[in-house]
Amino acid sequence: MRRTWLLALCACVGPSMDPAGPDVDDTSGDSAPEVAPGEDDAVTWHADVRPIVERSCLAGCHEAGGVGPFSLEDDPADWARGRPNWAPLVVQAVASGAMPPWPASDDCHPLEGSRRLADDEVERFVAWERDGYLPGVPTRFVPGDPPEVIDLGTPDHLLDFGGAYRPDPARPDDYRCLLLGDPLTEDLLVRAIEVWPGERELVHHAILFEITPGAAADEVAARDAADPGPGFTCFGSPVVGADFFDSDQIFN
Repeated sequence: MRRTWLLALCACVGPSMDPAGPDVDDTSGDSAPEVAPGEDDAVTWHADVRPIVERSCLAGCHEAGGVGPFSLEDDPADWARGRPNWAPLVVQAVASGAMPPWPASDDCHPLEGSRRLADDEVERFVAWERDGYLPGVPTRFVPGDPPEVIDLGTPDHLLDFGGAYRPDPARPDDYRCLLLGDPLTEDLLVRAIEVWPGERELVHHAILFEITPGAAADEVAARDAADPGPGFTCFGSPVVGADFFDSDQIFN
């Protein structure tokens, strides 16, 4: 039984959330102190916060060219005005639990690979704000273990929707469903999948759906034909009856 694979993508194409803009208060015009005499116990960027950021926030997101709205890579120029403009935004996001993003609930059981920070790590961000966003001494930065990189090797099958789609710049988020077809001629056990976006800076989420042959597949094909360009607008769901593709999903 031939099936249709449908990939739902979300691209962030709205105005930049650059924290250097005028909406972020920056009251200090002088260079920030590192650690004042008698403040050796203060929480600082280099000694306490930066190791967490580099482990949990950079890869694919808040790094140069990543999908995050601004980079958190260490840059001495960020401290020239007293503290980085992004500092209060980061503390607020971490303290609220919004960052690092991890929508899954632990009500049933914890999931492997959780991006949540430990309570003491969250407290370090809060204490950093309390102590005045001190940069500290760069030599006190001790890098932790780098994030695990999962290499799936050479894929057995490549699926492509056969074109290029440019997100609509008038939308802050452009949700698009793209038909991938089905090159398989026999039932196979799928070990893992990996999505390779052409523009990592734009593609924020990707979900793979399995469309059962019949009325649902016909409707998807009709929507694809009626919408100019590859695929159709779908707001993160395939609109028709479909199943999430069940496998060990690895999104690059």
